[in-house]
Amino acid sequence: MVLNEGIELKEVVLQDTTVIADVLQHVYYSNKPFPLYPNLVERNNTLSGPQPHALAHLICLFLELFCDEFLPIIAMHMRWNHEENQEYIFKEFGATSNPQGTPLEQLESGKNVAKYFKGVVPKLGVSPSNMEGVEILSHEMMDLLDAHFSREPYLLGDAPFLCDYALVGPFYAHLYLDPFPGHRRMRERWPHLVDYLEKMHVTVTQNPDQICNTPHWLGIRQQSESQKCMQLEEQHNIAFPNLSANFPLRLSDSLADIVGFASKNQFPILCASAHALIAFADSLRPKQTKIPRGVGEINFTLSNDVIGSRAALSYSLWQSQRVLDYFRREPLCAAFLDSQDVNLSLSKGSREQLR
Repeated sequence: MVLNEGIELKEVVLQDTTVIADVLQHVYYSNKPFPLYPNLVERNNTLSGPQPHALAHLICLFLELFCDEFLPIIAMHMRWNHEENQEYIFKEFGATSNPQGTPLEQLESGKNVAKYFKGVVPKLGVSPSNMEGVEILSHEMMDLLDAHFSREPYLLGDAPFLCDYALVGPFYAHLYLDPFPGHRRMRERWPHLVDYLEKMHVTVTQNPDQICNTPHWLGIRQQSESQKCMQLEEQHNIAFPNLSANFPLRLSDSLADIVGFASKNQFPILCASAHALIAFADSLRPKQTKIPRGVGEINFTLSNDVIGSRAALSYSLWQSQRVLDYFRREPLCAAFLDSQDVNLSLSKGSREQLR
């Protein structure tokens, strides 16, 4: 596999898209204008605050985890629990799985493929008893995204990163393309979210040169700390009299709302899954090292008091470990959670669990 200008990886098989992205970031995108993750800038040892791109990287990893491992609950519910989508999905699955078949054969093939995917929905925690609550939570999430994209072109500012691609995955294919809710209904209530999905699908893939070539993180460009603080003081009406004692950056309100929603809803599931994995590990027989996709069943409560049970997924914990590893490597990012100028809607318990 030749990546760029003679950079070659020999005899390497990369299966997981997250691993593929990490490799591409390292060998291809590190010095490009549009990296998959926000680049880290060199620290100035005279300053105590984290650099903006270090925090952007942390938020990018966290939102990637949220989009990959929590948003499928919303996407799969919207697709499979609305009858309006069924015939369309059968035809689409059939055309993909049996492209040479007749329309009737494709329809039957599509139904057979659909059985598996529809069977995943209960494993994600969606059931007839909490379906209405999940629907309400879905609308709340889209309200937050629409508000954010009315102010910002992408999740972290004026350039897309891997968290944007992770968001488009469940939202474009399941919500935008499916008859329900479909792009026409979505545009009536969430026009800025629809604009974002269309922009990500077309501009980023076909016209990447149209993306801003001087990306910044939520209005904070790479400039001196004093300039950053002056800009923040003007925008947010806050003062930084002692830079070493005050956290110099904050999330935009709309992004803080999204991160807060993600943390309130995903942290309980991740923590319960971690306990399930520990219990599974304690029960392992000698020489048994393979960890299955599911390691038990857990109960959960979402932010709008929706309760349910679902599979504890080991892959979700692997992805969350990437976030924790980065957080622990960047100790200054801990100040981000404790800053009085940043409200991520995290409970004290959630903060301690993250630590």
